[in-house]
Amino acid sequence: MRNLLVGLVAGAVLGALVGLLGGLLAVTTLFPRQPASPTQVSSSRGELLGRGSFRHVEPTDPFYYGAGGVQVYTDRVHLDDSFEVGPGPKYRVYLAPDADITADTRVEESLFVDLGPLAAFSGGQDYPVPRGVDPRLYGSVVIWSEHFNRLISPAPIEFSSAVP
Repeated sequence: MRNLLVGLVAGAVLGALVGLLGGLLAVTTLFPRQPASPTQVSSSRGELLGRGSFRHVEPTDPFYYGAGGVQVYTDRVHLDDSFEVGPGPKYRVYLAPDADITADTRVEESLFVDLGPLAAFSGGQDYPVPRGVDPRLYGSVVIWSEHFNRLISPAPIEFSSAVP
């Protein structure tokens, strides 16, 4: 009986360790953390309209967070080198009409502009603003998970006629 108990405990511990290592390997394989490639950074020099910073909307959630700066130009949205979000599936970059976005804001029901899939979970990257869209009509740049239909991180934009 003692050998059976020792075998069960050893099997459970070994199974837990193998499961943990397999899970960590799967996360790093499915969601690699890599900087944007140089081809994703635009040489376009449209007029700088505003700036903002991504924020962590639910500080108690260690998985879904955002940080770093964003600049909005007439022709593109630039996530700067300090940009970083927690990895996840099917992230998109949106221009959202509201400036004060919280975890309760129904971003998916607003008249947002989808700028495309997030190219990388960290680093500088650019997203072209579609022709005919005036970025000054949108109060935030948002990272959104299409897979989970969930807000990851908003960046309220402060527009100014004289942005430094």
